[in-house]
Amino acid sequence: MNWKSSVDYDIEVVYNDYNNVVVLRDIIIVVETGGKKMKMITKIRDAFTLGQVLQQSRMQQGISQRELANRLGISQKWVWEMEQGKPGLLMERLFMILEKNEVTLMAEFDIKDVPEA
Repeated sequence: MNWKSSVDYDIEVVYNDYNNVVVLRDIIIVVETGGKKMKMITKIRDAFTLGQVLQQSRMQQGISQRELANRLGISQKWVWEMEQGKPGLLMERLFMILEKNEVTLMAEFDIKDVPEA
């Protein structure tokens, strides 16, 4: 599989009998044997990273911000603000507590429509 990016990533590919694992700094992509299924795992260091993961997972499901907001019974603006990593007291304190307690918050989601290798 070819990886292209305008960002200089440290890339490590690990092969075993079950999966290929690609590590791009804090992002881990697991490709199951046969390349039919991929999973992304990433560290959540701050509100911005959390927002980006939420946006990508929503887009992978093929739903709009408005549709997600309707399902949750909240406003579309709130979904947009979350995905933009809008700072707030709760988020600041959450990540401060995680850091002080040396807790790593991870997110994982399936990547749909895996391209052919």
